[in-house]
Amino acid sequence: MKTDLNNIGLMIHFRRDVDDRFRNLEMVVKFYRENSDNLQIAILNDDKELDKDFKRLCKQYDCKGLFMDNHDVYWRTKAFTEMSKILDVEYLIAGDTDVIVDPKYMLEAKQLFRDNVGIVYPYNGMFIHLKQQMFEIFAVGQALLDLLDKSQTLKPIPYDQDENFLVAHPQSKGGMVMFKKDVFVECNGYNPNFKGWGYEDDEILARFQKMGWDIIRVEDKDAIAWHLPHENTVREKHQYYDNNRRHSDYVCGDTKWEDLERYIWSWTL
Repeated sequence: MKTDLNNIGLMIHFRRDVDDRFRNLEMVVKFYRENSDNLQIAILNDDKELDKDFKRLCKQYDCKGLFMDNHDVYWRTKAFTEMSKILDVEYLIAGDTDVIVDPKYMLEAKQLFRDNVGIVYPYNGMFIHLKQQMFEIFAVGQALLDLLDKSQTLKPIPYDQDENFLVAHPQSKGGMVMFKKDVFVECNGYNPNFKGWGYEDDEILARFQKMGWDIIRVEDKDAIAWHLPHENTVREKHQYYDNNRRHSDYVCGDTKWEDLERYIWSWTL
C-alpha cells in the first residue's frame, strides 16, 4: 500500500560526478514513485550541461527538473534554496541523491511538526551504507521495504569494519531533513556560504535552534536512512573544508546574537 505524502516536496541536488550517481538517482526516484502518492519531487542538476538521461528521468517520473550552472562549484546549499522556490507545498525535505527513507517515516515526520518544531529528521539517526554486494541483490529485484524488515537486528559499528554488507552511523545529522516551509523561509534557508559538502548540516541545525526552534527525530527503531553505494568522492568536500568549518564555527560557537543575526540576513533566500 502506498503512503500518501500530500503537501510534501522532496528536493534532490544532482551532479553526475561518478557513473554510479545517475543510477542511484533513478533508483531513489523510482522507489518513491512506487511506494508513495502525491509526493512532489524537484531535482536540480548542476552538471555543465543537461543530458538526455536526466530529461528522460524527469519526464518519466513526473519530477520538476532544474538546471543551474555553478561554474563547476558543487553548491548544494544554493541548489536547495532554488528548489524550495518552485515547490508549492507546506513541507520540504532536503535529501541526498543516494539516500532512501521509508515513506511511512516521512509521513510520521510531517505529523510531528508542532508549534515550536522547526526541523524533523524522518529517521532515527541510524545511517546505513549498503555495501556493493548487498546493493546488487537489491538492484536486481529485492524490495527495499523487505530489507527494512531486517533492520531491528542491526547495531552501530565502526565505518568500514563490517565484514558483511552494512555500516552504520548511529546519529547522523544529514542525508534527509524535513522542514516546514514557512519556518525554512523565516530562518533564511540553507547558508550559501557553504560550498561543496561538509558542515552545512551542523550549521543549519545550530542556526534553527538559536532562532528558537526545536529539532526532533522520528524515534521508531526501524526508521533508518539507507545510503546506496557509489564510487568514493572527496574533492567536493576537501576543496572547501576550511571555509565551511569557519562558517560553521561562527554559527555554532559563542557569537553574540546581534552579530549572528546580521550574519544570517547577509544572504538572500
